[in-house]
Order: sequence, then C-alpha cells, then structure tokens
Amino acid sequence: MRSSVAPKGPLPSRVYWRRRVVLLAVVALVLYGVGQLVVGGGGDAESASSDAGSSTPAASDNAGSRGDDAEDARSSKRSGAGKRGSEQQGRGRTKTSKTVSTSLDAPSGSCEPGDVVVKPDVVDAPADAPVPLRIGVSTIGAPCTFQFSPETVVLQITSGDDMIWQSKPCASSIPSESVVVRPGWLTYVEIDWNGRRGTENCSDGNEYASPGYYWAEGAAIGGEAARGQFELDTPPPPEKKERKKSDGKQSEDSEQTDGEQSEAGQSDGEQTGEGGADGGQPDAGPTDDDQT
Repeated sequence: MRSSVAPKGPLPSRVYWRRRVVLLAVVALVLYGVGQLVVGGGGDAESASSDAGSSTPAASDNAGSRGDDAEDARSSKRSGAGKRGSEQQGRGRTKTSKTVSTSLDAPSGSCEPGDVVVKPDVVDAPADAPVPLRIGVSTIGAPCTFQFSPETVVLQITSGDDMIWQSKPCASSIPSESVVVRPGWLTYVEIDWNGRRGTENCSDGNEYASPGYYWAEGAAIGGEAARGQFELDTPPPPEKKERKKSDGKQSEDSEQTDGEQSEAGQSDGEQTGEGGADGGQPDAGPTDDDQT
C-alpha cells in the first residue's frame, strides 16, 4: 500500500503571500469595525449634546417670550393704572377746583320784622347752674341789619304747659346789639339764663328749674317763631367724704387738746401737793409758844 506523505521543507512563496493577505484583510476588518463603533458612539453623543444644546436655547427663547409677555402685561397694567390714577387725579382736581364763594352780600338796610327768623340753640346743662342760650338769627329776605334787643325779640322756656322763664320780665338778660343777618346763614347772640324760674321777676332767689327736658322758643316781634329742645341734667351730689374726713380731723384735734388740758391739770395737782408738803415743813420746827 502506498501512503501519501506531505512534503517537508519550505513552501512556495505564493502560499505565504496568500496567508499574509488574509491576515491583513482580517486585521483591516477588525480595525474597520472598531472604527465604526467609535465613530458611531461619538456621533450619538454629539447628536445628543446637540439636541440638548438646541433644546436649551429653545427653552430660553420660550422663557424670554413668556417674560416679555409678562412684562408687556405688567407694563400695560401699569399704564392702565397710571391712566386711571391720572383720570382719578384729574377728577379729584376737578372736584377740589370747585370752591364755594365766601363773599357775602352787604346788607341793604334795616330788616323787616316779618322777614327775621329767631332760632334758639341750647346745649344740655346741669339743673343748678346758669344755662347759656345761643340765639341764631337769620332772614328769609335780602341781607339786612337787625337790632337785637328786648324790644324786638321775645324768648321763653317751657316744659309742657308749664311756663318756666320769659324774657319780658327779665329784660336785663337780653343784650342790645346790631347784627347783620343773611338768608341761609345764622348769626348768633349769646344770652345767659340763670337757670331759675322767671315768669314775674328774675330774682336770684327763685328756685332752680328741675331736671328734665325743656323747650326754648324765640321769635322776632312780628316774625316767624322757632324753638329747640334741651335737657337739664341732675346735678351731681355734693362730696361728703372730704367733709367727714375734716370732721374726723377736728374731733381728733379736739380730743388731743382735751387730753393735753387734762395732763396739764394733773401736773398742776402734783405741783399743789408738793406745795402742801412744803407748807408742812414749818410745823416741824418749834414755835414761840413752845419756847415759852
């Protein structure tokens, strides 16, 4: 039997070249694959970073647009508020610019008694003290001069059907003065009522009006009458505590004085007793009768 045996020795050069080409091709394929992997990963990263980078400006643009919108809204609100404020200020200025004229017409002459209105204005006061009466004088005609006096004005104070005080018997309490009166304005004249009854006379010995509600009525003779209500309050009770304290102090002072006087009497008695003892000393000595 024949057996085939591989030849020994160096191979032909073309075999080695084939092997080298195959090895180079494998190495080239490996390098190409690695390069593709590296290039692909870098491209993904760059695309991701580019996407992220591109998204950030978009967000900033949106934020900027939103901020611009908000700023525009605020500016519009401010402008609207400014316009409203300016309008309000304009309105306020318009209102304040309307000033009331304080110039008063000069009186044309003496008042007609029928045109004069007398209106008492009395505030509440205690029942045991003088009561100030404010008499407002006005007119329903043109400005004029009115002679306020007991001959031109009548005043009275009533409580129901009870007449408390009248100006006729108390003419001394009504002042005489010339006043200028105007329609829609009140010129006041001050009168002091002593707070006592006065229908026949105005003596200070008359009793005070009792606490309660009263009507003050007034009118110019021949004019329109008017009245106003007021109250006389109950006067506060007198303070008795201080008097008691003062009485207690006086009693203590009197007791101290009496005690001092009694002590003085005792001292005088003691001095008298001592004088008696001294007077008894001459008895101890012999007398002329005993010597005889």
